[in-house]
Amino acid sequence: MSDLNNKYKNIINEIEEKIKNPEELEFVKGKFTELSVFFIDIIDKLTSMTDARLSEIEENQREIDNRILKVQNIVNNIEDKQEYNKIKTIINSILLTMKNETNK
Repeated sequence: MSDLNNKYKNIINEIEEKIKNPEELEFVKGKFTELSVFFIDIIDKLTSMTDARLSEIEENQREIDNRILKVQNIVNNIEDKQEYNKIKTIINSILLTMKNETNK
């Protein structure tokens, strides 16, 4: 920011060196200040718009992350059920084998 401040002062100094009429100098400096404020307002608006868009993107990313988490939980649950069914089948098979052996 110091560099920007120095450049601004240098521009004002150059204007003061070139314009010797006090009324013209004040007019030009005033208009230069108006122009500077105008550009600062534009930059502020662009920054606000960018911040708003960034917040929107962050919110969308959170929603996507939540959806991915839900899908991952569903997949994990499916995998758990498949494992449960495999184990259940093995246990039933063992129990059936034991029952058959006891009935012999």
